[in-house]
Parts: sequence; structure tokens; C-alpha cells
Amino acid sequence: MLQTLEHPDREIRSVDFSANGRLLATSNRLGEVVLWKTTDGTQLRTIEAHPNRWANAVAFHPSGEFMASASQDKTVKLWQVETGELVRSFEMGALVRNVAFNTDGQQMVSSGADGSVVVWDVKTGEQKKTFSQHASVVWDAEFVAEPADAAIVSGSDDETLKLWNLVQSGRELQTFVGHQGTVRGVSLSPDGQLIASAGSDRTVRLWKMDGPLPTSLVAHDLHKVWTIQFSPDGRHFATAGGDGLLKLWRTADLSLVRSHPTHKGSQSIQFSPNGQLIAAAGRNNGKNNTVEIWNVESGEKQHQLLGHDNVIRTVAFGPDGETMASSGSDRTIRLWAVASGELKFVLNDGEDIHSDRIQSLSISPDGQWLAAASFDHTVSIWNLSEKKLHSRLTDFSGRVTAVKFSPDGLLATASSYLAIKLWRISDGLLLEELETSGWARGLDFSADGTQLSATGFDNRIRVWNVSDGALLHEFDIQVDRGESVSFSPDGQLLASASQNGYVKLWPLNMTQEALIAQACQWLDAYRKTHSDADVTACQ
Repeated sequence: MLQTLEHPDREIRSVDFSANGRLLATSNRLGEVVLWKTTDGTQLRTIEAHPNRWANAVAFHPSGEFMASASQDKTVKLWQVETGELVRSFEMGALVRNVAFNTDGQQMVSSGADGSVVVWDVKTGEQKKTFSQHASVVWDAEFVAEPADAAIVSGSDDETLKLWNLVQSGRELQTFVGHQGTVRGVSLSPDGQLIASAGSDRTVRLWKMDGPLPTSLVAHDLHKVWTIQFSPDGRHFATAGGDGLLKLWRTADLSLVRSHPTHKGSQSIQFSPNGQLIAAAGRNNGKNNTVEIWNVESGEKQHQLLGHDNVIRTVAFGPDGETMASSGSDRTIRLWAVASGELKFVLNDGEDIHSDRIQSLSISPDGQWLAAASFDHTVSIWNLSEKKLHSRLTDFSGRVTAVKFSPDGLLATASSYLAIKLWRISDGLLLEELETSGWARGLDFSADGTQLSATGFDNRIRVWNVSDGALLHEFDIQVDRGESVSFSPDGQLLASASQNGYVKLWPLNMTQEALIAQACQWLDAYRKTHSDADVTACQ
């Protein structure tokens, strides 16, 4: 921190730098506008701009000679910086939330509590254009600098952003819908191609000027999304939710490919290694405890596997795709022949290995080991060729909620103990502990095994470097508990599912060029499947 500018007993409402960076203006709740020197933090001048009425915003003119203040008193006022004298007052007719200048300083925009956006001629004080299509308070409005201040973008209490054309008689060009709360701030990229918006829904969203970047969706109509997984080729991902549906989505444009009625509250889905099948486990209508295997291409149900006498909570394919394991609240681990759907054997048949439900299974890449995570605070390791228990991991202080083998055979475990642990299976050696701040639920390794991701009840997603445990990324889910994460096969995207029904895609390890290419792909795919949309992508 370089310095702190103190103004006792004043709630600061807005700040703005002068164009040369030598001055800083602040506005406060007492209606004052204060000028500060940035070099040493000294206070130059206090202007009683709007006595005893909140000064909600302040903005410097591009020339640095003037500044504007916006207030609760329904006015915008233009001030001489050098002398602090009032140059002109602009009457809005409603509480004013924001003020901003265009690049040449000839025009000014202000937004009000009545839902209006007003464009002013700075020199004459004339009201040039008024936009009134917002349904509620407009918190922010900014000029789009390129090309030539030809548009304005505004954000409102009505949960939308609007783009206005200043050249063609103020025509509304676009309405951006996506926030689930007030849009409180907007900002434009220097080239005028991207809009960033901040909302009371605790999200920051990026928008293409001619359409949204679709990086999130409500996958199961606000029902919990229990699990998510990318297909092996990355072209699709699947979700299962509390609405009793298994859904297949297209990664390119987040469009729904098909939806299958399946288990109510299915907590585990997995693609076969070749991507041709997908398995879902759970309970059908509170009665039948089954594993369903679906053909991805045709959408037909290939098998329904019966045998468990309680809720099935987890499924895992073997690396060859010929064998699949399932387990759950009955604490049995069953191995199935995928082609025929027949039960091959029960690993712990007659053995009471776990005293509480088994929540997660994972099979090692070489097919030798199976790991089972239990709410009894242990993980059992099974030798599949010998069909017997190899060892137990017991160094847990809470329920073990997830297990996942890495491509090179390390085992990651998640628990309610606020730590992700990495193990070597051959001798049960604990290699690393990665701290979290909440009950972890979902785990996944990147395809090359260099990164590990986890999510859980602290509303966070974390990505670590496996080799040294360094935290690489941390994302805020914002609204509700995380349930599942999945890396795309190329490692450039991470998908997350949460209890509020949202699925989100997070870019990872992507260059600016790759991000733009991904955005263009989404936009082009959206245009192809929405022929009535006015979207021109990446041209």
C-alpha cells in the first residue's frame, strides 16, 4: 500500500483519477467533493457540492480542467478543478447514481433512480438523448469508446445491461440477461469489444459486444446438481441433478443434447473410457436401487443393473471399459461386466469392512487397485486381480467423501476434515496435505496428472500443482455449495456443479488467443443453433 487518504466521519461513495494521475477526487455521503494530490496524499480542496445530500459519483473531464459530481439531490454539477467554482448544473429529475464523460469530453452521461439514462452536451447543458427502457434504478452507465463513442452501456436494478446506439436516434442495440440481482457496475475493454459487469448476485460477468459469453447455465432448474463429468473427447459433458434427470450437454455452445429420466438424486455418473457409454447410479422413485448404463450416441438405455439393497452412491469404470464397480449405502462393492450387465463378483462379500456408507470409488489406471471412501473415516484399498483387501487408510478425522486416482497412480482423498490428501498406494505413504476451508466433496485430476482440483461446502474451487502442492487457481462459486468438478481432456476448462442448480465452465491455462478462440467458438455455435439471434461473432 502506497498511502491511505483519511477523511474522518465521511463515507466515501466514489473515486476517480485525473487523466494525468496527479489528482484524485472523492465524493462522500455529506455531499462533498474532495481533491487530493496523489504524490503525497495532501488534501487540496473540499467543495460543498451537494450540501447534506449524498454525492454518489464523481468523474474527471478528459482535459483535467473540469470534474462532474452526481447526487441524491437529483442534479449533476460541473466544477472548475483549479478554482472549485461551479460551471453548470444539470437537472435530472430523479436521484442520480452515476456520471461519466465520453473520450473527447463533449458529452456526458448520467443515470438515475427512475430508470433513465441521459446524455448531455457538456458545453451547452442541453439534454441530447434520454433512454428510459430500464424497469428500475440504473446504477452505472458508460460510453463505449470504440468506435468513436457511438454507444452507451448501462446496468440496472432490473438485472439487465443495455447497449444503446447514439448514432441511430438512440436505438437499443442489445439487452444482456444473466445476472440474478442488481447490476451495480459496468466497464468496457479498451478496444470496446468486451463488457464486464458486476452484480449483487456476487458475480462478475464478461459479455461480447454482440452477445454474451455463455460460460454458465442453470442445468437442472435450480435443483441441486450432484455431479458433472466431461466425455473423454471433451465434446460433451453430463450432469445429474435433484430433478431426477441425466442430461448430456454440448461443450461448444452449452446446448442440451438430450435428457434422460433417471434416478432421483443421482450422485454419481461416469463415461466409459471410450466415451460410448455413460453410467448413472442412485435410487429410482425411492424404490429400486440400480445402476443405469446409457448409450451416448443413441440415447438408449443399454442395461439396468440390480443387486444393491440401498441407495447406490458411486460408480467407476475400469480402464479397459469392460468392468464397472458400484457401491453405496449397503456398503457392498460390486463388480459388473459392462457388455452383458452381469454381476461378476462382490469384493467384500460376507466381510464387514466399512461401518458406514461408501461414498466414492476409483479404479487405478492400470486396473490393479480399487479405492473406496467411506463415511466411517477410512479408505479401503482392494487388489482387483486377487479380489481381496490390500490395506486401509485411517488417517482421517472426518467422513471421507471422495477418492480419485491420478493418471500415474497417486490417490487423492477428500474429507470433512478440511484437507485434501495425496497418497502412494504401494505402501500407504501420505505424500501431501492440501488445505481447504470447508467440507470437500468433488475431486478430479487433469488428464496429464499435473493438476488436482477440489470443490466443496466452502463455495470455492481450488486447483493445485500436484508436484509441489502450490495453489494455482481459486474460484468463488458465489451462491451455493460445490458438489463436483471435472477437467476437460485438454486441461483448458474446468467444469463445476453446485447445489443451486448451476453448472459453470472455468478457463484454465489459456492464453489470450485461446480464450478468444473459445469465446468465438461459443458465439458461433450459439448463432448456428439460434437463427433468430442478432449475433455476429469474431468477424
